[in-house]
Amino acid sequence: MRIGIIDCGTNTFNLLIADTTATGWTKVFGNKVSVKLGHGGFTDGNIRVERMARALDAMKVHYNNLLNFDVKKTIVFATSAMREAGNGELFIQHVKQELGLDVVVIDGDREAQLIYDGVRQTIDAGAGNDLIVDIGGGSTEFIVASADGIKWKASFPIGVARLYEYVEPDDPITPEQIQKLCLYLDDILKPLESALEQYPIVRLIGSSGSFDTLVDLFHSAGRIPAVRGLSNEIPLAVFEEIHRYLLISSRETRLAMRGMLPLRVDYIVLASIVIQHLVTRFHIVRMFQSEYALKEGVIAGILNKEVS
Repeated sequence: MRIGIIDCGTNTFNLLIADTTATGWTKVFGNKVSVKLGHGGFTDGNIRVERMARALDAMKVHYNNLLNFDVKKTIVFATSAMREAGNGELFIQHVKQELGLDVVVIDGDREAQLIYDGVRQTIDAGAGNDLIVDIGGGSTEFIVASADGIKWKASFPIGVARLYEYVEPDDPITPEQIQKLCLYLDDILKPLESALEQYPIVRLIGSSGSFDTLVDLFHSAGRIPAVRGLSNEIPLAVFEEIHRYLLISSRETRLAMRGMLPLRVDYIVLASIVIQHLVTRFHIVRMFQSEYALKEGVIAGILNKEVS
């Protein structure tokens, strides 16, 4: 059966169309549309009118692709920005009325589970514990898992769009603003610190947009092999090199970087700081990127009859 998965994230609305069989699935088409749903909305708790309109336009783009590819079943998920917005229900009503699609708003715990289900399709569990990290726009999900399954998971309100409003970074970001962000991360991630004391980790595995963009930058700069797989190791020395460059880069400079998507330009510096903070704070020695995340986790759920 041909299915469509739409992930209504805070920064982007992502579409995945896939053909499923009894034994697996194959990607047919993928697309992403920048919406920046939380832009200016984290302060007053509502999605702004212009952001709401942009979100509906993005849904119409994805809907047309569903029609073009003759999709038989569609599942739409919304995450951080939508579940916290006071007017999120209005968006859900508009999508239902105009497109006939039902939007399911999932909590952070469910989001983390689906991310895990996606990542585990690309990277087998090793001998120890992994820390899976998905940096979104409104929230960031952390999952500690091993070959025995998930041992701990949590969602924190430290997505890059939210951090952007908190830091209000200059162009380029200043050392004082970096310090402000790191102190904030230390404070809010204390539950993660406690979890990692109980479950020491061997690897960090990053999924979703920010990690994808970093790998694109590494490839474009010729710093890691040109052949990409569903998972890619990110040498820490290479990450450190790109990270230092991002910290002193201007928005104009980042726009000109090969491998940089325009929709990531404003937030990639903050994402890189979050990753660097995790690497340093928790003594990460190996880091990987997974091509799969929430959408692919939904497909796994469908195949396992856990998602209908």
